[in-house]
Amino acid sequence: MKNSRVTTSNSITDYVTVVIRSAGERTTELCRVLACRQVPDENVFVIHEAPFVRAVEKTFEIGLHKNLPWTLTLDADIFLRAKAVHDIISCVENLDKGVFEFHGMILDKLIITPKRGGPHLYRTEYLNEALELIPREKVTGRPESQTFKKMAVRGYGLVRNDIVYGLHDYEQYYRDIYRKAYQHSQKHRKYVPYLQKAWSRLAHKDMDFRAALLGLRDGLKHEGEFEFDVNFFRNSAGLAGLRELPPEKEELDLSLYKPETVSRLILNFHAPPEHKMYTRIKEDKPGCFRKLVSKGLSLFRAVGKEK
Repeated sequence: MKNSRVTTSNSITDYVTVVIRSAGERTTELCRVLACRQVPDENVFVIHEAPFVRAVEKTFEIGLHKNLPWTLTLDADIFLRAKAVHDIISCVENLDKGVFEFHGMILDKLIITPKRGGPHLYRTEYLNEALELIPREKVTGRPESQTFKKMAVRGYGLVRNDIVYGLHDYEQYYRDIYRKAYQHSQKHRKYVPYLQKAWSRLAHKDMDFRAALLGLRDGLKHEGEFEFDVNFFRNSAGLAGLRELPPEKEELDLSLYKPETVSRLILNFHAPPEHKMYTRIKEDKPGCFRKLVSKGLSLFRAVGKEK
């Protein structure tokens, strides 16, 4: 394993492999272009794997094969802001060797607030062990977080901060917005009243939120087992909302977003009127981690015993 400490003779971003996980998003190429502005092209990989648990496996495999000290994962619906990769590596390079994973915040268009969820940075030397712990269950919405929890039980740490490193779910196809909203109805049911209220207010001026409302409506009608897999939607022609979506968007103009553009959108973001409602719901969520403080960041380790 290559030394994880960055030397002054090399750029800090030469020490990271970036894996972009795509499910055919409209933003896949722009996500790659923005990453390649910060990391050498030869260190950036785009994969198309389904179900998502296989994408997590492939990510770890690429990181191990490339064998750079850090492996950064991006879903293809994330736009990195200026200096995001540099700032992430700077946060973690001098932390305790027991830290396995780091993540910050992304500004989410559908949730309409900064939230946790990426980018995820892994210490590559522990990926072999993590690869063995990836859940194999067919129906699992969070294989990455479940893997970390298993690693945490073994004593590995997660570090996170409240800095926003990119945009999430901007400029997506209507069909992907529909899919994401449908999934929100299953994964984040307690937030549904907030989402319905905010999306209904915005839908008259932004077609993305009209598509989201259709996905939320159909998701709330869902009965039985749900697969957190893009193929679930490709194989479900009976979903009413898919037939009601607006005419699909054209290919994305890559010149619309530069790292500085993303940074400006993040800087100028204002919380929606419904944000207090979101905050109240969020504060009711029970925590499953014990919080420790380490160098100004939050270090979390799972509580409990390995089963």
